Amino acid sequence: MNSSVRGWLLPALKGVFGLLAAFWLGWAFFGASEQDGTLAGGWRQMESWLFVIGWSFFPLGLAVLWRWTLVFFADVRLAASTTLTAQGLAWAGRYMPGKAGLLLGKLTIVKELSATWRELSFSVLAEQMLYVLAGFAVVALMLPLDAHMLQAAAISGLVDKALVLAAEWLWRGIAFGGVLFAAWLALKVAARMLSISPLRGLLPQWLLVFGGHFLLQLMVGAALYPLVVQMLPSAADVLGIAGVAAVFALANCAGILAIIAPAGLGVREAVLAVCLSHEVGFDAALQVAVWVRVLTLVADAAFAGLAVGAGWALSKKDVSGNHQGSSGLE
Repeated sequence: MNSSVRGWLLPALKGVFGLLAAFWLGWAFFGASEQDGTLAGGWRQMESWLFVIGWSFFPLGLAVLWRWTLVFFADVRLAASTTLTAQGLAWAGRYMPGKAGLLLGKLTIVKELSATWRELSFSVLAEQMLYVLAGFAVVALMLPLDAHMLQAAAISGLVDKALVLAAEWLWRGIAFGGVLFAAWLALKVAARMLSISPLRGLLPQWLLVFGGHFLLQLMVGAALYPLVVQMLPSAADVLGIAGVAAVFALANCAGILAIIAPAGLGVREAVLAVCLSHEVGFDAALQVAVWVRVLTLVADAAFAGLAVGAGWALSKKDVSGNHQGSSGLE
């Protein structure tokens, strides 16, 4: 493909992809809004907007981790403008069927970089795998066990209370270690499938990326907790802030693993409702789960629009600065 054709074709493809992603994002938003007529007053709750703000920072954190991943395993350093544009397109593209837009949004920059499509594909695949496994790690460490069962075991004298606590954390430690091993194994399998070698001598860096995903999931769970306290206080009492973070991580991971569901629509809501339905019933918990989806869609649309807009503005600034610099040299 000659440079003149590439000069207009790539921007055109980005524009078409952006329109498709916006269409699917809008479809998802209005579909969720129609199902949520009973919670219209939620817009006036400070807790709702706290969650919107927290979720808006979530894709920004993922973009930072993705950018750093490309630096340490492929020696590719993305400009801030490129990172924001790619992440904005990919984040909106999650709502396309089959989540294909997540990969396509980031592959739109492949011709602008020294990275190959294999390296970019691996970076996106690794991001998704580490995100899901970090979510399972949050579940393993934070999800409350059956308090009634543990209390009954301790009171009955079958086992000492300290022994019950030790057994609980032993189980959590084994589960967490299993998740870490699964993350490393998944990276190795993905690297072999794409015929690249991003793992040699990079274990500390990959552990830091995994830790970043873990902390991001805790952050959005903490942002959701005040809303759960407001709308489902009995569930908040049982789970606590750590438990809410765990069930939200579990619901998000289930949504990602449901490949055919755009951005996990329906799947995430069902899992979250089941986990929050303690003493209030599934229907009431489902209404809250759908409301959380509406808030998520608002945050996603805002982030996608702002990220692409900021990326475009920064790229124009970079081009203008380079042009002035070259003129000065002349």
